[in-house]
Amino acid sequence: MGGGVIGLAIGLELRIQDDRLRVLVIEQQQVGAGASWAAAGMLAPQAENISDPRLAELCQRSLQLYPDWIERVEERGQLPAGYWNCGILKPLSYPAENGLTRPQLDHLQPHLGSQITSAIWLPQEGQVDNRLLLPALKSAFLQAGGSLLENVSIQECPHNSQQLLGIETALGMLRAQSYICCLGAWSGQMALPVLMTVFPRKGQMIALQDPRQLLQHILFGEDIYLVPRRDGRLLVGATVEEVGFLPGNTAGAVQDLLAAAIRLFPPLRELTVLESWWGFRPTTPDRLPILGSSPLSNLWLATGHDRNGILLAPITADWLAGLVLGKPVDPLLEAFSWRRRLATASS
Repeated sequence: MGGGVIGLAIGLELRIQDDRLRVLVIEQQQVGAGASWAAAGMLAPQAENISDPRLAELCQRSLQLYPDWIERVEERGQLPAGYWNCGILKPLSYPAENGLTRPQLDHLQPHLGSQITSAIWLPQEGQVDNRLLLPALKSAFLQAGGSLLENVSIQECPHNSQQLLGIETALGMLRAQSYICCLGAWSGQMALPVLMTVFPRKGQMIALQDPRQLLQHILFGEDIYLVPRRDGRLLVGATVEEVGFLPGNTAGAVQDLLAAAIRLFPPLRELTVLESWWGFRPTTPDRLPILGSSPLSNLWLATGHDRNGILLAPITADWLAGLVLGKPVDPLLEAFSWRRRLATASS
């Protein structure tokens, strides 16, 4: 359930690992209309400065899987997935030990704001263009023999104390041997206590047109990030708001994003605004994803990825496919078990 990057990646991996399986992905909107479409697509475990060592390890391991995973997606789907190992700069307003000096920085990325005195250079990190990745994943999944239902609303998920009994949709009741919840911020609609802990954190973003492609690396600032695309679009993001599912861009948020972006990279002042949008990150109280088994024997969970859904797609797909197929479990998986979620919810 859920046709974003996580759902499609798991579906594809299941078909790759066992092509005898009949795999159906159900998406309530068009594929990727949720957080996957709204994301910036940064692959930035070090730039994010993740404080939890378990999550940091998970993200780093998934980053290492990315080149081979993208190659498989593009080979099967015959579409570009938008992967770009462009490197990430973390500009700082103070001298950083082992960081780039301002002269070195001006050589690597000219035109940064005058307040920047040094930067951390992370050449191993980069991005994937999520709006290319989604159609590439969809094509790869279908070419691998998967089935997809789009624009099919999920109305109810009846279950007893042991099993999920099916998925009630606008097309009727759908039943399977195993189910995987990849509903992101909407996971709570399954009405399971463990999934009711997943909540949305809204993010607003802006895209500018940078025809001269002045920016060649991601800038991960202290309060803003700038992500250049190879087609000349330049993404500015993102707010972090706990406002439920309140839709829309707000004037204050757009103003704040642009002001911070221009301080970091003054040439943005002359660029054209192309669009603005928002999305809802699926978040948990401890900011860790919920991965693995569930209280129901035939339901698996892959949700709550917060800011790292696209980064974590390769390892999430590998782990969840392995679980469904009964393969050995990676010991790190226990850190993201639903059981710790119940403890948080009851405290």
